[in-house]
Amino acid sequence: MRISSTRAGAFLGDAWLKFVGVLLYGPDLGLVRERAAALAGAALGAKSGLFGAIELPGSRVKDEPRLLIDELSMLAFGGGRKLVVVRDAGDGVCNAVAMALRSWPELACLIVEAGDLPKRSTLRELFGGDYRLAELACYPDSEEVVADLVRAGLAGGEVRATEDALGYLAARLQGDRLVIRSEIAKIGTFAGPGGVLDLESAIEISGAIGEVSMDAALHAAWTGRIEDVDAAVHECLSQGVAPVALIRGAIRNLERLVLVRAAVDGGAAIDDSVRALRPPVFFRHVEDFKREVRTWPRESLHRALERLLEAEVRCKSSGLPDASVCGRAFLEIATAARFQSAARR
Repeated sequence: MRISSTRAGAFLGDAWLKFVGVLLYGPDLGLVRERAAALAGAALGAKSGLFGAIELPGSRVKDEPRLLIDELSMLAFGGGRKLVVVRDAGDGVCNAVAMALRSWPELACLIVEAGDLPKRSTLRELFGGDYRLAELACYPDSEEVVADLVRAGLAGGEVRATEDALGYLAARLQGDRLVIRSEIAKIGTFAGPGGVLDLESAIEISGAIGEVSMDAALHAAWTGRIEDVDAAVHECLSQGVAPVALIRGAIRNLERLVLVRAAVDGGAAIDDSVRALRPPVFFRHVEDFKREVRTWPRESLHRALERLLEAEVRCKSSGLPDASVCGRAFLEIATAARFQSAARR
């Protein structure tokens, strides 16, 4: 059975226990791990988390299918539910799970953690098509979800953020869920307990922690710096930003370009239009952003949006390596920007 993202919250509690196994997969491996811990807590008790589970590497389960059945069949230490977690799984573990389903042991449950599986993955087909199993995709968080994470994370450190600050941080903190939580913890430490984080402080603190690599990749593409795009995208991905999150970042930047481009075409000053954006453009990239506004006419931005939306869909469904799809989309944006810039001279 496939669990939609809108039902994920309820499913991560006791609701998942009506199934014998669940597949967590997707490009956000931090979210995969976080949700696995939540499922384990519901199965074994909130304090136990994954510590009460038996963990098996996917490569070993693939080579020794009988191992999974043996582990599921063993009684849990102290009685109660037995939980087995298969890590770094791929389609190769399908045979082992199918074998176990033929005579599933009572009180045994299974969590399978995988990366970004293609739409026609046999593992997804197995967990999505059997009423005893469930699958839940783990894609990068939307800005609304990141804002909630920031709000809750800062509140845990007794820090309150204004709405402008939340919007700014939600737009900048994108990628792997564990990376986002780590950045939120750093921001809370900088702000200090009892502090109020306004927009100016959020900009200052996030700059002090270190410029988000996503910005460098985005502005290298949109300003047409073809020679810098590949290295910037690679650096961004190596820091845990998912390809889908990087593409969504490019779409957000495009939406802001459309707003300012429309204002400028209507007679507004470019400096005033950029300054009015909320959240504001990071000060180190204001000149880059203004150059992008001058370079891209609205009709070209609309074509670029179509290309980015197509790339996002391909990342999720084509079976192609999502990093390659993302890199190619960014290179195409940079090439188009170079062409636009040359045409305006």
